[in-house]
Amino acid sequence: MSTNDTCLIMANGMAGNPLITEGSLEGNAFAALLNDVLLSLAKQIVKDGEGATKFVTIRVDGAKDDADAKRAAMSIANSSLVKTAFSVRMPTGDGSLPQSGIPAPKLTS
Repeated sequence: MSTNDTCLIMANGMAGNPLITEGSLEGNAFAALLNDVLLSLAKQIVKDGEGATKFVTIRVDGAKDDADAKRAAMSIANSSLVKTAFSVRMPTGDGSLPQSGIPAPKLTS
């Protein structure tokens, strides 16, 4: 891990603020905001990557569960065919690659 790509979150109680507990209204709000910040930082790291010229988001609809959705997304993300298509700007006008020719998990409608 690079020290330039490190994020530390620390709390030692010295501020004297009330404890935020998991599952509480405050805990859920904190977790959602923290997720937003960390997702933003992760995307910035990718966009700032050496040699990066594109930032692509893959959305999978219709998967039976998160594991199948991740498997389908990773199949697309790791495809040399798809990477080549994006590098030469070949996606359809709406930014999708509907017929990538990549085997994926069975998806439900």
